[in-house]
Amino acid sequence: VVDGIPQGLDIKLTQELMRRMNLPYNYCPNTWENISGDVIHRRVDLAMMVYSPYRKNIVNYSQAVFRLYYQVVYRVNEQGELFDMRHMEGKEIAYMSSRPITDTLSRAGAILHVIRDLPKALGDLSRGKYDAVICYRYQARYHIKNQHLNNLVAEDLTLTPREYCYVSGNQQLINAINKELSKMDSEGVIDD
Repeated sequence: VVDGIPQGLDIKLTQELMRRMNLPYNYCPNTWENISGDVIHRRVDLAMMVYSPYRKNIVNYSQAVFRLYYQVVYRVNEQGELFDMRHMEGKEIAYMSSRPITDTLSRAGAILHVIRDLPKALGDLSRGKYDAVICYRYQARYHIKNQHLNNLVAEDLTLTPREYCYVSGNQQLINAINKELSKMDSEGVIDD
């Protein structure tokens, strides 16, 4: 949100989707922690979130709008070290709360640091607080560039990408969204 106005790719995509479907809407910005509860308890009609197999039976997901790929970010001077899931034991790894990441890192023997502020965590990584940060590819690129964290490098991880979807308690709305998303995809609107 910039000056009280929602911003971002998901906002632009939703504006175009709602325009095409001729549906009135109001944005209700909220914290990430509350979004799933708002949808589950039908306090909001529609949200965007990452698909979760843990919630698949209590909410309706649209087809994936885009896929989020994980990367591991670490300091350049440690580039010779291996940062893949086979070499995480004893490493101090920071990441935003995620059940799949927690499960994977726990099995790998990493020292877990769940964070709430990714830009701060990447700055802390740059200064040596962590061995690595795991985040989505677009987040790594954006924050490394915008914070001028020139001593950080990011590499893809071999983790299943997460799917970013619309979610609602209303199956008819999701069906209509899927139909329109398919049209938008075939027309190249989503890629744009």
